[in-house]
Parts: sequence; C-alpha cells; structure tokens
Amino acid sequence: MIACLPPHTCYVEIFFNGDWRIFGKPFSLVEVINDRTGPGVLHLLHYMRYQPERILAFLSSNVKEEDPDLQRAGRCYQGLIAHWCRLQNEPEPVPVSVDALRSTFYLPYQRMKTVIWENREWDVCMQTYDDPRTIQIIEPPWPDDAWDLFAALALRLFYARSRWIVSIPNMPQLKSLFLPLIHPRLVCEEWQAGRVLFMNFNE
Repeated sequence: MIACLPPHTCYVEIFFNGDWRIFGKPFSLVEVINDRTGPGVLHLLHYMRYQPERILAFLSSNVKEEDPDLQRAGRCYQGLIAHWCRLQNEPEPVPVSVDALRSTFYLPYQRMKTVIWENREWDVCMQTYDDPRTIQIIEPPWPDDAWDLFAALALRLFYARSRWIVSIPNMPQLKSLFLPLIHPRLVCEEWQAGRVLFMNFNE
C-alpha cells in the first residue's frame, strides 16, 4: 500500500490497526493516525517519561498486570518495537534495564514524535482532513457483513476531495459498492489474501 502513495502534503490513516505502517514510508509534511482502539501511544509516552520501570516490569513479568493503562502501554511498546525491528531487519531486543528500554525506544520514537494522534469517529476524521493535498489510507476493521458501514464509507468516498486508498474484503457484494467510485483505469486488485485495494488516482 505504501508503494502506491501519490505526491501529497498530508498523510492520514483513518483506522489504526497496529501495524505501524508509518515506519515503512517516507516522511510527509503532516502525518495523522486515527486510533479508536484506545490511546495506547499516549499511555506509552507517559510511562516512558515518568515511570519507565513499570514498562520494564510489564515486559519481563509473567504476572498479569491489572492496570489497563499500563496494559495498553506495554502492548503498544511490544507492537511498536516488533514492527520497527522487522523493517530494520534487526533482532528484537529484550531490555534488561531502564537504560536499555529507553535506548531501544529512541529511534522509533524519533520517527513517530511528529505524528498527530487523533481519536475520532472514522467519518469525522475523514471529513476533518478532506483536502486535495491529502492521501487517506482506509482499512476498516469491520466484519464482512457490515453492509451499512461499507455503504456509508462508499458514499463518503464518492464526495471526498482527498485522494484515498481503501482496502476491503474481496467479496462481490462489497466490491460493487466501490467500483462505481473509480475510473476504469484505476487500481482494483487483490493485494492481500482475501482483500482488494481501490484508489481514486493513477499517479
């Protein structure tokens, strides 16, 4: 999906699914990630600044942590570091001290520190950043039978001024909602097992 990005000023992920796509793309002037699953990144930044020893304990302990904020922060750290190391072709380190924890976190933090994190409904976020200079990445986490939601998304995309790339389940009923939105020359292809990719540009 990143390889398909057109020239743009603002990059927006409408649904953050934890894959840290941001690490695999060049910098954009403005980068926005809309995270409705819970402010894990904000919790992580808080703990890394004020209580890094609690993150370290979470990572090294088999004891179930009951603090939901710390759980979110710890899971966020694990996912972030795993994706970063995979993209860098590096082994995933196991921090044994606060200094090692911070050292491991430093480079991915430098990449993500200018990202704007939103916590909005998907349609509100799309409307907020709807601009011809924007590319919106849209990969809904909805079940295959969420027809009303997919229809609402297709309608929103019909009126969108921004450029967009959308990934949906590769099902004829769903594809029929989105095919009228694109010029026949534009992309509609299976890019992951069971998912199809649409975009409204051909640059």
